[in-house]
Amino acid sequence: PHMATRAKQPYTVSHHPVSVHPLAIQPQRLVGAGQRKFYEGVQIVTSLRRLASTKGTGYMDDQLDQIAALFRETAAAHHQAYIETDGDDPEWPLWYAEYMRNKLAALLDAKFTKSELVYLLVRLDKEQQLEAPGANWPRYYADWLVGNYG
Repeated sequence: PHMATRAKQPYTVSHHPVSVHPLAIQPQRLVGAGQRKFYEGVQIVTSLRRLASTKGTGYMDDQLDQIAALFRETAAAHHQAYIETDGDDPEWPLWYAEYMRNKLAALLDAKFTKSELVYLLVRLDKEQQLEAPGANWPRYYADWLVGNYG
């Protein structure tokens, strides 16, 4: 009898026991003759970059502190602007990007369009909620940004 065979796909999404945000993992790839499977989590890669870029440098600590302080300043300004709703604003990334884009670009010596920064803010919000719920979010965002742009 003829048996249907399923074609092997070069890229598959790994099975993970908990809900994982799509930005938190990269697709699995089949590697080598033994068909070993692996994936790199964005958080793992980011942590390694951060460790390599900040090891032994006081400047990076100052930069992290300044960026975290900018996020706290932005949060306070946003809360004040939306005082009537107790800071509730479903479109907060747009407001944050407008408020902090130039200051953040100067601190990181990088250029961002408003749209790019909105994307990063949404991404960091989702990643932080998944990877480190309850963490000090300004420091988490600063760590990620310095690890990728600093």
